[in-house]
Amino acid sequence: MHHVISNYRLLVEQLENVNVSVLETNAKLAFWINIYNSLPMHACLVYGFPSNPLRRIALFNKAAYNIVGRIITANCIEYSILCCRTSRRGRWLETILTNAVRKKYGEEKQLTGSNLGLSSCQLLVFFALCTGASSDPMVRTYTRKNAMEELEKAKRGIPSNPCTGEEIKQSFSTKGSR
Repeated sequence: MHHVISNYRLLVEQLENVNVSVLETNAKLAFWINIYNSLPMHACLVYGFPSNPLRRIALFNKAAYNIVGRIITANCIEYSILCCRTSRRGRWLETILTNAVRKKYGEEKQLTGSNLGLSSCQLLVFFALCTGASSDPMVRTYTRKNAMEELEKAKRGIPSNPCTGEEIKQSFSTKGSR
């Protein structure tokens, strides 16, 4: 397990050198969806599973990667790169708490003017983004060649039974006790 975590950390460190601006639209879309979905999972592994919605909000805002020399959070990806806003429980409180932080650091302004984001909002993105809530879609990996087709499949797959954080937590604790 230590080898897997070390390899993952190495991959995360390499994100600092990725040149996202040269990617075509499908590749950018797949890249940002995959990064977005990995942030809450990574945060849960590092900080543990949140015990209530307020802690989940805090955890969601803690997770960040250094991409192209910029600290990128899931909120930053939502607002500035994918041009969307997922609905999350406690969003009103999160909006109040994070507006001050975003204004302080100006992360949105930096990214909105850059060529890291998508040129337009893709509504199908909502069927791909996982915030860690039990009602979220199942986490999938998106590829640069077929991102739009994969999003269409995700849209059709929403009624399926997604794996919840509680199920993942139980699966880890069960495997650890064997």
